[in-house]
Amino acid sequence: MSAKSQERLADLFVDRSLFGLNEGEQSELFDLAGSRYEDELGAYDQALAAVQEALVASRELAPPASLESKLLADATAFFAADAQPAPVQQTPVQQAPVHSFAEAQERQAASRTPWLAAAAALLLAVTAWWPSASGDSVTELSPEASYQALLASAPQDLLQLDWQVLADSSTDAESTSGQIVWSDSEQQGYMRFMGLAANDAESEQYQLWIFDREQDDAHPIDGGVFNIPPGATEVVIPIDAKIGVSEAWQFAITVEKPGGVVVSDRSRLPLLASTAS
Repeated sequence: MSAKSQERLADLFVDRSLFGLNEGEQSELFDLAGSRYEDELGAYDQALAAVQEALVASRELAPPASLESKLLADATAFFAADAQPAPVQQTPVQQAPVHSFAEAQERQAASRTPWLAAAAALLLAVTAWWPSASGDSVTELSPEASYQALLASAPQDLLQLDWQVLADSSTDAESTSGQIVWSDSEQQGYMRFMGLAANDAESEQYQLWIFDREQDDAHPIDGGVFNIPPGATEVVIPIDAKIGVSEAWQFAITVEKPGGVVVSDRSRLPLLASTAS
């Protein structure tokens, strides 16, 4: 892979972690990353989640302008230093012979990708999450980044449940996978779907139901309605619980009319995630 392609790959990974990608960008990312997709995605998301976790835990306001300037200066210095030849290693390392200058450049670009991932994710996460020193507005991170941050923070009551596909011929969900994460103490959670069929928002929407041990199962808590856009291969949706959840134990996805319903007849229930054995 050329140095230019490596730079584009890094840009796409950072954009995915922070803001999400459209269908064309996601396809480009898959093509460029190839078999390295999962490993490199993990490096970006872990770096980003660690930064967000620290910021959320601290509950601090905007950093001083001097700190913002130092972060930017450090990042500039990092990338400038990265362009310089690597120092001679003290311990010999056996490597396959390099037969061309282009091959040497490609190997150098590939070896520094994890460092670029961590540095870029760190810098962008800080500048995206912290309020600007000149104002009070805050730019929130993407659902994907927030999902990773909740996993990284690992509250003791965090539930991580895989979706179970039910025998529901009304919705093409047979190839769906993913998971739901939820914390009662944080009153926060996210749904992750891979392969869930897109819906026509003008005629129907997906709706989440949260079963609480302190609620009658006949009346689960509304977790919000959501859409799956056409062509999406992976989607992360924040959970929007309409009332407080005391002890969640089961989650169900139904298909309802636009805007959702107050009480579902559960006639179209393609996905379920449960703590019950």
